[in-house]
Amino acid sequence: MPYRELNYYLDGRHSHIYTVETENHSTPKRLTDGDLDYAPLVWMPDGRHLLTAAERDPRADRSSLHTDLVRISVPNGRVTRWRDPGFASASPFPSLDGKWIAYLRLPEKHPSGQVTRLAIRPAAGGKPRELSTELDRTVEVVRWSRDNRALFFSAGDHGDTGIYRVRPPAGA
Repeated sequence: MPYRELNYYLDGRHSHIYTVETENHSTPKRLTDGDLDYAPLVWMPDGRHLLTAAERDPRADRSSLHTDLVRISVPNGRVTRWRDPGFASASPFPSLDGKWIAYLRLPEKHPSGQVTRLAIRPAAGGKPRELSTELDRTVEVVRWSRDNRALFFSAGDHGDTGIYRVRPPAGA
């Protein structure tokens, strides 16, 4: 029996996040804890915070359908969890100025009949804004434009992959 699937251990261990200072070969510092698995991370532009997604309930049958965005302060280890009621949230990607976080979200109700959607939320906290409501395709890879005025994303369509652009609403 395999002990690991993707980034999930199958023997009771969990995926956590550590930092290691390479210049002085310090002991790894664990930033996360608990019986949860954390997804691959991205750094915020300020270099002081990490973004990831984490399970809500590790006992759930399909825990990847019940995830929240998480911001971790590297200096003090404080973890901020952003709950998006009714949705599983994953794949955070900060704007280049660090003011916004783009991410993917999937409705938790009847997920197999839904598409993954693109949303943004203020990095300082606040309500999400969905940007791909009209699109009937699953949003995949997301990137901000250099000037933070648009998001580019890919979405499959009958075997082809299109690149789309969406502009966040005013104030974003």
